[in-house]
Amino acid sequence: GTAYRGAALYHATSTDNGATFSRNKKIADHSCECCRIGLAFDQAGDALALWRHVFEGGIRDHAIINLDSKEISQTVTRATFDNWQINACPHHGPDMAIDTQNNLQLFWFTGAENRGGLYYGRYNRSKGELDRQIRIDAASTASRPQIITQDNKVLLVWKVFDGAVTKLQLKSSDDEGLNWSETQTLTTTAGDSDHPQLFNNEGINYVSWWTDTEGFRLLTLD
Repeated sequence: GTAYRGAALYHATSTDNGATFSRNKKIADHSCECCRIGLAFDQAGDALALWRHVFEGGIRDHAIINLDSKEISQTVTRATFDNWQINACPHHGPDMAIDTQNNLQLFWFTGAENRGGLYYGRYNRSKGELDRQIRIDAASTASRPQIITQDNKVLLVWKVFDGAVTKLQLKSSDDEGLNWSETQTLTTTAGDSDHPQLFNNEGINYVSWWTDTEGFRLLTLD
């Protein structure tokens, strides 16, 4: 019976490899309706969540929370300050990884005026703020950011449509985001494609990508 922006965010936990789960617990009200939720475990084993949140005035920036904290409440910690005001779901969820300093490596999209595109940032947990931020791709068609860390290495993968083909892009850093390589195009497709998935298995980094024309591809990034 009252005005309500966005959706509620819930979580459930299993401690027996998925055989059983706890009851659903609400984390916060007013998450962006369709947002992909980024999850990562820090060095203490706590689960952290990152999502696009609807802040006061219809601002859709990103928020973080420690799911294992005993102090979970309706109050969320704002992580990005693009001040993108839009009365709709952007359909661009963020991604997150943990670095060797236990800080959060973030990768996200914003359509904010004069600063749109994909951004990388490091959220310093002791300071409670972003202490590093750069624009990775200014294209309005850049989407589906993926980030992974391995020791001091940070890998970013995303896709972007250039008007003719969709490119699967890669950018890497060997010093936890201080310096970055040139952007590399891993592969392209002229047809439809799904969302790329970046992951690590036994020390090797991979990205999976399905396209309508070429089918499923699993690419080794090392």
